[in-house]
Amino acid sequence: MENQITQAVILAAGMGSRLKELNRGAPKGFIQLGDVSIIEYSIKALLACGIKEIIIVTGYMDKYYESLSVQYPQIKTVRNEKFSETGTM
Repeated sequence: MENQITQAVILAAGMGSRLKELNRGAPKGFIQLGDVSIIEYSIKALLACGIKEIIIVTGYMDKYYESLSVQYPQIKTVRNEKFSETGTM
């Protein structure tokens, strides 16, 4: 029996300070790549590969990521309370 990976983790707690000119007041995961944000591009790619659950580690502006779970029920967010000290980890 072949084991299939069905869970993925996206680290998205950092403040994205090096990209602040591109993100226009939103987390860096919401920078647009054409018509879709970086985070949605990643989510769609993971789902297309058979991932069933996506855990997004949030911190800075976590509400943006939490709102994605309405459109993508496969998402669970976990907030890193120390994101300003530890970044995405």
